[in-house]
Amino acid sequence: MVGSLSTALIKRFSGDHAQQLRSWTVQLHVLRDALQTCSVSEESVPRWAVLLEYPLLRLQRRLDVVLLCGQRVIVIEFKVGAPTYQAADARQVEDYALDLRDFHEASRKLNIIPVLCATEAPAAPLLLDKAPGVSPLCRCNRATLSSFFLKLASIDNGSQLNAEHWDASPNRPVPTIIEAAELLYAGHQVADIAHASSNPENLTITTDRLIEIVADAQHKKKHVVVFVTGVPGSGKTLVGLNAIHDSRFRDEERPAGAFLSGNTPLVTVLREALAQDMVERKAKKLGEARREVRTEIQGLMTYLEEYLVAHPEVAPPEKVIIFDEAQLAWDAEYGAQKFNRSKSEPALFLEIMERHPDWAVIIALVGGGQEINRGERGLAEWGTALNERRVGSSNLRWCAIAAPDIATGGDATAWQSLFPDGASPDWLVRDERLHLSTSVRSYRCLATTQWVGRKLRCSPTAGGWPWCDAFCQ
Repeated sequence: MVGSLSTALIKRFSGDHAQQLRSWTVQLHVLRDALQTCSVSEESVPRWAVLLEYPLLRLQRRLDVVLLCGQRVIVIEFKVGAPTYQAADARQVEDYALDLRDFHEASRKLNIIPVLCATEAPAAPLLLDKAPGVSPLCRCNRATLSSFFLKLASIDNGSQLNAEHWDASPNRPVPTIIEAAELLYAGHQVADIAHASSNPENLTITTDRLIEIVADAQHKKKHVVVFVTGVPGSGKTLVGLNAIHDSRFRDEERPAGAFLSGNTPLVTVLREALAQDMVERKAKKLGEARREVRTEIQGLMTYLEEYLVAHPEVAPPEKVIIFDEAQLAWDAEYGAQKFNRSKSEPALFLEIMERHPDWAVIIALVGGGQEINRGERGLAEWGTALNERRVGSSNLRWCAIAAPDIATGGDATAWQSLFPDGASPDWLVRDERLHLSTSVRSYRCLATTQWVGRKLRCSPTAGGWPWCDAFCQ
């Protein structure tokens, strides 16, 4: 079993792999011994299901052990060699249990019991709560884990859960979590950044246009890719966040959207900033705020793993996603290497969002100056994918609405374009409102920025640089 875990998962773990293998070895021995001891006297125990290193991909979580015991879900966090029950470890497994309650559809109405097993810690009282929802934490060591299992088995709570069905259950945030995540952002309107010497008008226009496009896609049953461009520091990320948290976005019972980024540090910083702000404004506990934020700001790769590997036929709960840094999209060769699917990243996202047969919107934020690494074909990959999906799909016809530089190439896209051959299909609409022309970070220095740009583009004449000299004066 340790060998199977190692083969399947060891690449995912940073740090000391040898230590991870030793921990798995002890953990599995303790778990096996406890279950074998209980199965002798309790006939229900052999029917229990055990899931090891269970992934909650979109939350970037991996649970040590999940036991399905009748109609209960037991989440066990092992701390091998730990002589005490640490508060941080207790919070960790309690968070796992809350994640199952709030994000895992099949666990929503079940009794979920978080268990901290510190293998060398002293014995602690074992208290069980049978009510649906998350129970108080149970603390066990290597010797008392079997006692906990015996106590569980002695309390009949219904038929055994189907492990395959439970395992296949998709990510579905409960409505209260979605509402809470939106409240985290409530009050952070575009105009609020005016005090930071930015240009809120430009951001407001783009945000308003995105809301219009989403509403139109819903009313007219369309699948649309929207390309937003902007100069460095113009607020593309801010526009994306504002769009999916705007109160108008949820009009007419539209489901929540998700902001997806391949930039893991950015995801971390955004989540933490919003959570910290919620703590200050709403007097909410930091752990609770962090859990709520995770539903709408997530990693691109874990999103793909969820819907290509874990649930390859399931439609995501969101009908609108924000794709950050879309110019860094990777090609089919990398897709085959990463997911064993010979499709590019844009093609995979189009395929996933097509699982919504009525309507869907992908808002692609495009920056310049960061391309291109190995395996990345940039905007041209989006153009290829859109063309292929329009030809290959019998029922759906994606269309695109884009800032002008997307079609022709320009400063905002580092001269990339959707169609390098200059094509301009009739399903591509250009819209200047989707370009952010002013840097949030240097709004006060707009004249300086203009002068530098003109100076660099200017050509010397027989008299030197007359236009630039005049401008400089």
